[in-house]
Amino acid sequence: MSYATNIYGRSVKVAGASKRQWKTIQLPDELLQRVDGLVAVPGLGYTSRAEFVKEAVRLRVETMENLLREKARRA
Repeated sequence: MSYATNIYGRSVKVAGASKRQWKTIQLPDELLQRVDGLVAVPGLGYTSRAEFVKEAVRLRVETMENLLREKARRA
């Protein structure tokens, strides 16, 4: 059993999760082409689709967690 930290700073059990476990996702072709176009731009610092997508998802998750924290703080 692995543990993760939720947006409230609490440790929660996550069944079957490990740091090296990978999952496959599906993206529409048009979105994937846009990602590939950005990965190909010199100077942006991306070396692969996976690297770009991991950062994009991480940033979106952080944004949503911050919004939820702010909403909870105001309540």
